[in-house]
Amino acid sequence: MSLREIVCCSLGFIALALGLIGLLLPVVPTTPFILVAAFFFSKGSPRLHAWLRNNRFFGGTIREWEDHGVIPLRVKIFASLILFLMISMPIFVIGAVPNWGKIGMLLVAAAVLGYIWSRPTQASL
Repeated sequence: MSLREIVCCSLGFIALALGLIGLLLPVVPTTPFILVAAFFFSKGSPRLHAWLRNNRFFGGTIREWEDHGVIPLRVKIFASLILFLMISMPIFVIGAVPNWGKIGMLLVAAAVLGYIWSRPTQASL
C-alpha cells in the first residue's frame, strides 16, 4: 500500500466513524461523513469503496450522489433543520456572539443551504 492509499483509507475510516456516531447523536449529521468516507475510500481502496457503496444502509445515498449528484429530499430537510438549530443556539439562545460572528454564521449557513437545495432531488430520466 502506498502512503496515499494509507492516508485516504485512514481518513475514510475517521469519516465513517463520525458518520456512525451521527446515527446515535441527533446533532451530528450522518450523510456528509458517509459521503466523505466514500470519497476517501474511492481514492484509497476500491474494495472498501465498493463495500460502502453496496452497503444496505448507506449504499443508496452514496450511489445517488456519486452517479447523479442527487441529495434525497429527506436528507435536504433534515440537514436544513439541523443547520437551523445549530445556528440558532449561539445566535439566539446563548447571545454572547458578537454581531460580526452572527453575520458570518448566517452567511455560511446561507451558502450551505444554497448548495444543498441547488442539488437535484432525484435523478433525471
